[in-house]
Amino acid sequence: MRNEERMYQTYYQWVTPSLLIMALIFYFPHFVWHNWEGGTMEKLLKDIDSPYIQEDCWNNQRERLLRYMHGPKRYHRHYAIKYYLCEFIALCALVFNMNMMSVVFNNFWVEYFPAIRALLNHNFEDFTKQSSVLFPSQAKCDYFNFGSSGSIQHIDALCILPQNVVNEKIFVFLYFWMIMLLFFSFFHVICVAVKVIYQCRKDKEFGFYLVQAIIKKNLSPVLVEDLLEAKKVNPQ
Repeated sequence: MRNEERMYQTYYQWVTPSLLIMALIFYFPHFVWHNWEGGTMEKLLKDIDSPYIQEDCWNNQRERLLRYMHGPKRYHRHYAIKYYLCEFIALCALVFNMNMMSVVFNNFWVEYFPAIRALLNHNFEDFTKQSSVLFPSQAKCDYFNFGSSGSIQHIDALCILPQNVVNEKIFVFLYFWMIMLLFFSFFHVICVAVKVIYQCRKDKEFGFYLVQAIIKKNLSPVLVEDLLEAKKVNPQ
C-alpha cells in the first residue's frame, strides 16, 4: 500500500476520555439546577407524594402548599427563570457535545452517515464496511524499536483493535439518540418560549404556572383536586 493511500486514525486512544467528558457536560445542567433549586419541591412535597396519608397531615401540608403558592410572585418568577435557563443550558450542552464529536472523530455526523444508512436498510455487511472507516477492527501498524546494535528497527504488522468493535455499537446508539434528543430539545425550548411569551402577555405569572404545574405533577390526582378546590375557596 502506498503512503498516500493510507488513512490515519489518531483518535483511538481518545474515545474513552471523550465519552467521559461528554457525560460530565450532560450532567452539568442537572448539577446547576440541583444547586439553584436547593430541594425546594422535595421539602415542600415531603410525605404527601402518596394519596394514602392521614387527613390531619394533609390538611397541614395543604395549608403550607397554599401559602407557598400565594407567596411573593418574584420568588416564583426567579424559580421559573432558573428552571428555563437550565433547560437552555441542557440544549447548549447537547449542541456542544455534538460539535465536539464532529471535531474529535473527523466530521463524525457526515462520515458515519453511510454506516447508519446501511444499518437502517438492514445491510449489515455494508454497515461493517462503512463503520470500519471510522472504527476499524484491524489496522496496519508501524512499530519502531531499537535493535541489538542500537539502530532503530521498523516493524510492519497487522493490529487488532478490539475496542472498536464496541465503539461502533456505542456510537450507533449515540448517533440516533443525539439526533432525536436535538429534535425534541429544540421543539421543547420553542414550546417553552411560546408558553412564557403567552403567559407574560396574559398576566405575567409564568413563574406561578410553572410552580403549580410541578406541584400537580408530583401529587396524586386526588390530592391535586382537593388542593385546587381549597385554592378556589381561599384564592389569596
